[in-house]
Amino acid sequence: MMLIKKAVSLVLSCSVCLSSISCASTDIAGMGRGSALQMYDDETRMWKRSKEMQEVIEKSGHIYEDEALGEYIISVLHKLIGDIAETNNLDLKVGIIKDPFFNAFSLPDGVIYIHTGLLANSENEAQLAAVLGHEASHFLLRHALKQHRSTMNKTAFFNVVNMTVGTAACVVAGAAGALLAGVLGKYGLNASIFGYSRQMEREADENAFKLIKEAGYNPHEAKKFLETLAEMTEGEDKIPYFYSTHPRIKERIETFEELIKESGSPAEGIDNADIYNQMVKNLVLENAELDMKRKNGLKSARRQIARYNNMYADDFKAYYLLGKLNALEGNKEEAEERLKKSIELMPDFAESHKELGLLYYKDDKKQDARAEFEKYLALEPQAKDAEYVRGYMNE
Repeated sequence: MMLIKKAVSLVLSCSVCLSSISCASTDIAGMGRGSALQMYDDETRMWKRSKEMQEVIEKSGHIYEDEALGEYIISVLHKLIGDIAETNNLDLKVGIIKDPFFNAFSLPDGVIYIHTGLLANSENEAQLAAVLGHEASHFLLRHALKQHRSTMNKTAFFNVVNMTVGTAACVVAGAAGALLAGVLGKYGLNASIFGYSRQMEREADENAFKLIKEAGYNPHEAKKFLETLAEMTEGEDKIPYFYSTHPRIKERIETFEELIKESGSPAEGIDNADIYNQMVKNLVLENAELDMKRKNGLKSARRQIARYNNMYADDFKAYYLLGKLNALEGNKEEAEERLKKSIELMPDFAESHKELGLLYYKDDKKQDARAEFEKYLALEPQAKDAEYVRGYMNE
């Protein structure tokens, strides 16, 4: 289970009707294309809490700002559930969180958040649709409300609520995870205790499969997306999110294999790869930089940069990031070659000069380093690290 999804679910569950001890029904109908949604009192309160959490996330500084990309993602969501949203008078919203891990989650009121890491590692619109379909299905099937009521019906829940307020909220990798850990800390609860059940996750995948097929997307891309994530995270010790955890991800791959076989779906349909790659062009490189800053992130960063470079040959920033990556891996000669190529393509890109200067400095080529640092400062005299760079030059 995705840890952020656990966190969101737990906060919202524990903030509604804690004083109630009567057993509440978990036999709740999902939203459909028929009659409009009739909300329960506890569901109304959960939606209110969702709005409050959304405000915290939006003001956190971890939101990736790209209006065109945001509108594009919402347009894909409309293809999947537009008519259901209209029937139930829903305002579809999607936010993007700057975080390199493969994650997405939905709030009980239907707002979906996708991490840059997931978008950067998806290859086309069909794969994006599979993610959106899964998260939207949790909302449409009202899983948050069902889980809340199920939790309240368990005696163990009340023991959890009595935990010390100072209990650590959760241990999460990534800035976005730390953000929600802080929110959970306010409630004094441990986010790792609860999460959507296997049954609910399977229900979400089954419903997502139905949605993407009805919208004309290639359902095989959903399985391919999960296989890519399994491959990318092989060997990583602690991946905090459901989209990349083992063995749960293997179960999801098997679910899609079964659904494809049962439906006899051919490997064809919409994928809109060209449109998708154009929309995430800038995000791919920015997420690669985030990956380079985390433990075990170089493999993922290399994949994203190589993918970008294949689509957009001779792009100066791709060569700049490849140079940084080579330097981190200890490949000095390749790093120098890539950084020089970046400068050749865009002489006025200051960061390439700085990175090349640092490479020379660490290799004890002080005169070469000084020349590159001077070029960097000439291009960016007010850079935040200007004094830091001048310190190198003074040596």
